[in-house]
Amino acid sequence: ESISASEEAVANANKINIPVLVIQAGDDSVVSASGQKDFFANMKNCKDKQLINIDGAKHEILLESDQFRTTALTAMLQFFSKSKQGKQTCIE
Repeated sequence: ESISASEEAVANANKINIPVLVIQAGDDSVVSASGQKDFFANMKNCKDKQLINIDGAKHEILLESDQFRTTALTAMLQFFSKSKQGKQTCIE
């Protein structure tokens, strides 16, 4: 069932019309990096998207050591600032 949901998410990613930040754990053994990359690549309707890979991080990035958690949180805050605190859309 989760594989079906993942495939559906990738297939429907082109319908997303808001800014998206994907943070990928470099050493994730739970989620496939290729699946995340496929999802990101299929978000074609929004140029305000960002994919970040945090080398060495495991699946639960926010429960990692400060080295990884700080990198993820900094990326989030910068993305929120850039996307006007979530008020920006990709629809012109």
